[in-house]
Amino acid sequence: MIYAWKKGSRIKVNPQESGEELERIRDKYGKVETEVVIDEARSEDSPIHKHFVWDDQAASELYRKDQARHLINAVRVVTDEGEVSPVPVFVNVREESGNYYQNVNLVVQEPDLWKQVLNEVQRKLMSYEDRLSALVSMEQDKERVKGTKRVLKSLSQARQEVESLSA
Repeated sequence: MIYAWKKGSRIKVNPQESGEELERIRDKYGKVETEVVIDEARSEDSPIHKHFVWDDQAASELYRKDQARHLINAVRVVTDEGEVSPVPVFVNVREESGNYYQNVNLVVQEPDLWKQVLNEVQRKLMSYEDRLSALVSMEQDKERVKGTKRVLKSLSQARQEVESLSA
């Protein structure tokens, strides 16, 4: 099998060696779990070793950034009825200078921010379409293929609707 990184990945280690290493891990343990991948990558001889930050101070800072993203994404407002709103308080905004979070109330008032958020939604929908298309191309069960193709059609329609809003 030939391996490559998905489009937009910024991974510096060799994709072929990495894919083979992950398959080796799956063969050895029966599945691929993040903890096992990290343990196997600890050896400097591992083809995926250089992907990880082994300096504990730098790694802890990266981990705290991940925790901050998780915290920001989890914040919701409680409605007057005492219900937790499903709408996030902050949404991720992508700009050429980098990503940041902005209050959703400000995003809906600023057309440029709104468009950037819609573009991100469109990218995510396309990613889901790609994942499901890949599964459909390998699936043998006709009923699952049929059902998944219906979902793909809905995703495609949703993505097109989002695209028309952000145009």
